Amino acid sequence: MKAAETIDRLFRDAFEDVALIIGGVAVAHSLRDDLVHSLVRRLNAVRMRTLARLRSELERAPGGPSLCHPAVEQFLLANRERLRPGTSPADYRRRTTR
Repeated sequence: MKAAETIDRLFRDAFEDVALIIGGVAVAHSLRDDLVHSLVRRLNAVRMRTLARLRSELERAPGGPSLCHPAVEQFLLANRERLRPGTSPADYRRRTTR
């Protein structure tokens, strides 16, 4: 299994555990259905946002989440995109920060 798949699976497992905790508390304390539905909807929103951020981060850095300085990342990105002759890094920075 690839590292990205492992990370994705770990996040999904964690959210599943949280959902099971909510379900257990709901049953043990006879919580109202509307409260449980609201909690699960909010949990789902957090899950979707978190997984989207995770996917974005993993796609951006093929080796996994980035651990280097933003200036180095910017240089590497410019290098990978092979800036056209006559294009300065400042031009590239302006294009990427909009």
